[in-house]
Amino acid sequence: MYLQFSYIKYWLRRSEEHSIHSPFLFNFYTQVVRSKHALDPEVEAIRETLLKDKNLIDLVDYGAGSLINKGKKKSVKSIAKISSSPPKFSAFLHQVISYFGYQEVIELGTSLGLNSLYLSKDDKVNLTTFEGDPNLCKKARDSFSEAQRTNIHVVEGDINETLPAFLQTTERIDLAYLDANHKFEPTLNYFDLCLDKMSKNGLIILDDIHWSKEMWKAWKEIISRPEAILTVDLFDAGLVFLNPDIQPGNYTLTF
Repeated sequence: MYLQFSYIKYWLRRSEEHSIHSPFLFNFYTQVVRSKHALDPEVEAIRETLLKDKNLIDLVDYGAGSLINKGKKKSVKSIAKISSSPPKFSAFLHQVISYFGYQEVIELGTSLGLNSLYLSKDDKVNLTTFEGDPNLCKKARDSFSEAQRTNIHVVEGDINETLPAFLQTTERIDLAYLDANHKFEPTLNYFDLCLDKMSKNGLIILDDIHWSKEMWKAWKEIISRPEAILTVDLFDAGLVFLNPDIQPGNYTLTF
């Protein structure tokens, strides 16, 4: 019920390009957000295979769990159906990277690796993806191997421990996609940890900002931060642009 109510509020607030005053955002919105999101046939074939996989796997959930199924055993097909992003959004992630020419990308919450495959589609991208559950890591690695992706590095273990350790060894992040622990404090903590390593033109994308009251509270807190120069609520996710040279603002736009 919360998600449905949240969507109604989003639907009433949303607008399109006619409300955008920032040239930077207008170009991004018309050329990326509202463009046709081309799906990758190879990745979508992997998705279809996962959607038919009835095998049960044991899960170690470090996050907020699922609103629909909180059991420790889930079928692969239920994870692919319920927990994975829609193909349109996955393709959008790839277009964001191509548009800005991002190279250093991190993803918090690998799951089955479908978004990872889109995030890593460009050969120049170096993707580091973090996942706490060892069985999900195995399924994701199988998919990466099938797609012959050699530019994906999977970091397995509790993200609260693995992310700070990784950040000590990396010089910069161009895009941080946060889709892990859907709770208020961890979300803010991940955001703050990534900030120190973000490039000037960097972008932080927070998935499922309307997923729960905690996630919406976290989003409202983040967009009030001085570092959040330009923010966009697309319902499926929230975008936080960090470049201080672009025109600031907070937008709710149709995706």
